Amino acid sequence: WREALQTMAATHNRDLEPGVITYNMAVSTCGKAAQWREAFGLVSEMTKRTLESDVITIGGAISSCERQAQWQSALGIVADVQHREMEPDVIACNAAIS
Repeated sequence: WREALQTMAATHNRDLEPGVITYNMAVSTCGKAAQWREAFGLVSEMTKRTLESDVITIGGAISSCERQAQWQSALGIVADVQHREMEPDVIACNAAIS
């Protein structure tokens, strides 16, 4: 996960704008490493850069919460997704309730 964040930082340092796929890779990597704060930071950064998160982004963020028993945060993500009229997929919902 550290390499993913370093790659993101290097992208910014080169004045390149990472896209949704790059953010998804980093969020998913943080999620697999149970680094929920970093995953949330990336999702927040996407919002600031006006990039639309997608099901993959949301799934990665929820998975990071699941691995650290941050169920309140996971349910908050699901509520936010529904508020934005997105549909979380089955995997994201299962991760949020587990």
